[in-house]
This record gives sequence, structure tokens and C-alpha cells, in this order.
Amino acid sequence: MKAEIIKNDLKSITIQVTIPVSNDMLSSEEAIQQGVNLAGLLATESVLSRFDTDGGPIEVDKKKYTSKGQVSKIYQCPFGEFDLCRHVYQSNEGGSTYCPLDNDARILVFSTPKFAKTVSHKYSQIGSLHVQRDLKENHGRSISRTYIQDISEAVEKVASSKPWQYSTGVESSEVSSIGISLDGACMLIRNDGWRQAMVGSISL
Repeated sequence: MKAEIIKNDLKSITIQVTIPVSNDMLSSEEAIQQGVNLAGLLATESVLSRFDTDGGPIEVDKKKYTSKGQVSKIYQCPFGEFDLCRHVYQSNEGGSTYCPLDNDARILVFSTPKFAKTVSHKYSQIGSLHVQRDLKENHGRSISRTYIQDISEAVEKVASSKPWQYSTGVESSEVSSIGISLDGACMLIRNDGWRQAMVGSISL
């Protein structure tokens, strides 16, 4: 299987993919998925590299940072993983380093935003083992359960840091009392079958 970028400019990327097919439809579909993932991998790597600097000095929080050179890092995206060299900076005071590419592209735990969104969404619905199987079977992606949990935790920290407010659909002046109650619901627990679980509700 072969994929190559044949045109790459600021507005678009053109990729040519050669996909082997056979008389077996399932095998052909799996080959197509691999080809699409390969093309997506090339496109993602190309787009991500655009977030890197030219290596010149930068200013962060009123401090001057200089590049320590391009350092290799493995990134995860919906289509696979790839190795990319990008500039890493440090101030003349030493201490922690700063990577403009990771910051500007909103990289979370080596993951691109789309992959972090996909994994955390799945993990909010099902357990890490099922997420792992789903990614393997339906997306052709193999990652560890620990990494699934790490990505989801990083997404949760970003979400919880936002000053978001949610509307209840009820005006404050219309609320005369608030009721907090406990109830039960049946949940399918791994290895234990259906079990009773406690749930809470808030009523206005």
C-alpha cells in the first residue's frame, strides 16, 4: 500500500493513495480503511508541522525563550501515530521547556484535538476496555487502556477549567424549592451482570 503527497500548499493538500483490492469485500474494505488512515496520517503530519516555529527566539510571559533545536516526538491522531521533529524552547533561566507547536495546536498527552475528542467521547459512554476494542475494530487504531484514561483525564481538566454555565431552562424567580433525591437504576457491570446502582437527581 502506498500514499504520497503530490501537492501541498497553504490552502489544501492533495494525496494519492494506491489501495490493493480483492474479490473479498470485507478484505477490500479493510484495505480501504488502511489506505484512508495512511492518507489521513500524511495530511495530519503535514498540517501539524505548520504550527512549528522557524527556530527563532520567542517571548512567553514576558520572558525570552530560545530554541534548543528540533526534538522528535511521537503524536497520536485518528489515523495512526507519527514521529515529528519540532522546536522546543527554554528560557535563559533554565527550568521547564516550552513547545509552541504543542501549545498552538492544542496537543493533549501527545494527542491531536480530534483524537482526544474521539477517545474522551467514547470513554464517557463505555469503559476503557470497550473503547480499546472499538478503536481497534472500527478505526484501525491500537492504543493502551492507560492512554485512553490519560487522554480523557486531560480533556476533563481542560473542560473543567472553562467558565461554562449551563441553563436549567427555569428562571430563578420561578423556583420555589429544590429537591435532592436518591434513586436506583440497573446497570450492566463487567463480570457481575446486572446490578443495582445508586443515582441522584436534583429537581427545581
